[in-house]
Amino acid sequence: MIHRILRLVFVFTLFVLGTQYSVAQRKNKKSKNKHTTEVVTTPQDTIATYQGDFKEDFLRAFFKESGKIVFNGAEFKFVLSLLLTDTGEVNEVIVLGVDNSNVKERMKTIAMSVGTWNPKVKEGKHVKSQVTIPFVIKQSDFIMTPADLNKLLEKNKE
Repeated sequence: MIHRILRLVFVFTLFVLGTQYSVAQRKNKKSKNKHTTEVVTTPQDTIATYQGDFKEDFLRAFFKESGKIVFNGAEFKFVLSLLLTDTGEVNEVIVLGVDNSNVKERMKTIAMSVGTWNPKVKEGKHVKSQVTIPFVIKQSDFIMTPADLNKLLEKNKE
């Protein structure tokens, strides 16, 4: 008997709570919302971007100026790390993976002159940033092995 009474009280409680929830929903749907909501948009943070393809522009300028480079290996890998100002100018260039100081200096000069970047935006303001760009050049017409260089030098001696 006690179990039956407890079960009835429990069912009645669930019924009452469910009714309150549905009545509350109906009232909210019927009532007109007189509140206005103000939406404030904040400028989105963006990374520094380059108009076009920086790798292609850099390599085109580099090989146009340098001609062929001598490299012993299947792939020529290097990394350019560009430090950009808040206006998008390239301020400093760090070259990793190149031992030859002349080639390194040419790469720095070309990277600084290729073009300007759209600067990084943080909290609505242009800020300084760093962009790291890896390069991998495989079997290019612009790369020759030391053996190819020796053959070319022998031909020129004749």
